[in-house]
Formats: sequence, C-alpha cells, structure tokens
Amino acid sequence: MGKPNKQNSAKPDQFLTKNTLEKTSKLIEEGKKGKWEKTITKDKLIPKDDKPIMNLHSNKDFIKTNKKETVLYVNKKEEAQASNVNYGKVPKYLTKVKDEIENEYNLLNDLKREMDEERRNSNLTRISEDRRTELVSQLEDQLAQINAYLSSAAIHTKMDMHLIRKKEEKEEKARDIEK
Repeated sequence: MGKPNKQNSAKPDQFLTKNTLEKTSKLIEEGKKGKWEKTITKDKLIPKDDKPIMNLHSNKDFIKTNKKETVLYVNKKEEAQASNVNYGKVPKYLTKVKDEIENEYNLLNDLKREMDEERRNSNLTRISEDRRTELVSQLEDQLAQINAYLSSAAIHTKMDMHLIRKKEEKEEKARDIEK
C-alpha cells in the first residue's frame, strides 16, 4: 500500500530556502491588495485663499426658462409614435390568431352542448299516464308524512344534534319533492 520505500522521504532540493517565505508572502499580499482592497482617495482640500465670488447676480429668470424648455421639449417616445403610422394598431396576424382561437372556442362549446343534450335525451324515457299519476300520488303521500313529522316535532330551545340533523334532512327532502 502506498508508495514504495524511499519515495515518501523528503527531498532536500525542494525545501524552502532562507527568506523565500517572506518573499512569497509579500507577493501574495500585493496580489490580494489589487483585487480585494480598495484604496480610498480623498479630494484635495480647497485652499483658504480661494474664496467664492460674492454678489454675483444674473438677469436670467429661471422659472420662465424652465417653462419654455418643458413646452418645447419633445419626448422621444412621442416622436417615435408620431413617425410610426401603425403605432397602437393591432397587427393583422394577431387578429387572425384571435379569430382562430375564438372559432375553436365556439366549436368546443357547440360540441359540449350537443353532448349534454344527447346525455339528457338518452336518460329520458316516456312513461305511461297511469304510472305518472301513481308516482305523483306517492310523492304527495311522502310530502304529507314529512310535513306531519315537521309539524309534530316540538320546538325545543335545546335540541340534540341528531334531532337537528334529522329535521334538516326532512326539510330538504320536502323541498326536493315539491320541485
């Protein structure tokens, strides 16, 4: 395992000589200084002798000149809009794409409506008049029973949850039958 004998031993010609460590550390520091450290330079101070000019006046009316500049200022965007004839208009290819999408949407809606109608028609069957009157009378009997139960149920201030649920179920069933 590992290197054969005598290959692990140190080689004296590769040892660091005197002052090489100092030289390499200086070179490393100089390289870092250029990349990482920022040198802060301050502006030179104004000498005491340099004084501002006093009582300097101008006849320029800054408010009026600013008004004139803003009125005469032409926005580059507005200028580009004015030069382009088709600015703000929807391109023809987009209107075509929009029409195609709308046509597909309408086609899908028509297919969906047709499928719904077919489902409804397939579930419906004609029944005889005798059977219909029989079903109506059964539903009326059920409705009468539910109404009798609801009218006979006492109105309690404190009702148990199962009684409340039962009453609500009966009321919902009565609504379904009335439809």
